[in-house]
Amino acid sequence: MPNVRVSIRLPYALLLPPGEYVTPGLGASVRLAEVTAEAPDAPAAVRTEASSLFDGMDTQDADSQERQRQADADRLLRRVNRHKMTTGLRLLVGRSLFMEPDGFWQELSASYALRNRIIHEGQIAHEDDARQAIRVARKIVLIDSTLSRSSGK
Repeated sequence: MPNVRVSIRLPYALLLPPGEYVTPGLGASVRLAEVTAEAPDAPAAVRTEASSLFDGMDTQDADSQERQRQADADRLLRRVNRHKMTTGLRLLVGRSLFMEPDGFWQELSASYALRNRIIHEGQIAHEDDARQAIRVARKIVLIDSTLSRSSGK
């Protein structure tokens, strides 16, 4: 079954460099690109286009295809919203979770994906999973406390 690329043009520009960003889920990623939005009687503005690959549909049934399209669009928006968190951090304090060293973004993404599978699918977490989640949480607290100290709060 062929892959389908789903794209959305955001009404703003994310402050992340264009490129492929790994997200939770096996092989999942979001591709970000800068595009110029032009409108009549308005200056050109830079916007972000976000896209992801999804599995194509095996069905010819129009209702099933529409439900799948809606589900894919929802998944893409959730992926983009996760990147808004790190973009906001970069905008406010010049630090991005995606840019943290030692593969922290991948660890955070894996922990988030496992959290979702536990909550939404009833998957069982093992002791190693719990240890990894605690390491990720401690790193987030460390980053937060570092930012709080540097901002005087």
